[in-house]
Amino acid sequence: PYGIKLLNETLMWHIQSQVTELRKLVLLNKEILIALRTNFDKPDIMKELFKRLQNVDSVLQRMTIIGVILCFRELIQDALSTQLEERIPFLTSSIKDFHCHAGSPHESSLVAELACASGYSSKVDPALLATLRQTPGPKVETDEEYLTSCLLMVFTAVSIPKLARSESSTYQAQLEGHSNNIHCLAMAVNQLLGCLFSLGGHDDIEDRLKEFLALASSSLLRLGQE
Repeated sequence: PYGIKLLNETLMWHIQSQVTELRKLVLLNKEILIALRTNFDKPDIMKELFKRLQNVDSVLQRMTIIGVILCFRELIQDALSTQLEERIPFLTSSIKDFHCHAGSPHESSLVAELACASGYSSKVDPALLATLRQTPGPKVETDEEYLTSCLLMVFTAVSIPKLARSESSTYQAQLEGHSNNIHCLAMAVNQLLGCLFSLGGHDDIEDRLKEFLALASSSLLRLGQE
């Protein structure tokens, strides 16, 4: 477990550095992203606004890197939980029971950390959440940080159609994935955005992910028209 803990901390550090750069890219395109968010049901306006976005490829690349790291970490966590269940089943069964029946939010967060250390997943990853709280840089208001998280969601959603034009996005059966690793993008969206919205304190993770689907769907439908 100590080796896994060190490896997890190293992976979280890499994610933290990618998130820092993503926030810079969001702030660079802030006004355009706000306009995209409010005009997602107007294809012509969306098309013109998207052309004005800068560093689209960089955002997709960084989100994919985060997804790859999280997928790799998931494999490590699965291996850890399997080993612990074989070696200390009496303890892991108690941890799983606590994890399923935690009461107050405070208890839930403590139990989620315990479960994470034992290789079990939670709705919001406590290790990733703690890492994002400690992201370096000037401190900003919670509402401003929440808006930045929402705009990162918008940036990712409207950029997805660009992947459809890439030859490396073709599914490779022998790899059971894509050569550019975009099959890991879903993990980044679910885990990273879920944690960022959780930090915002609005308790609306599900609503924001529905908004992500609406934006991504609108962008992909526009791709079909083109």
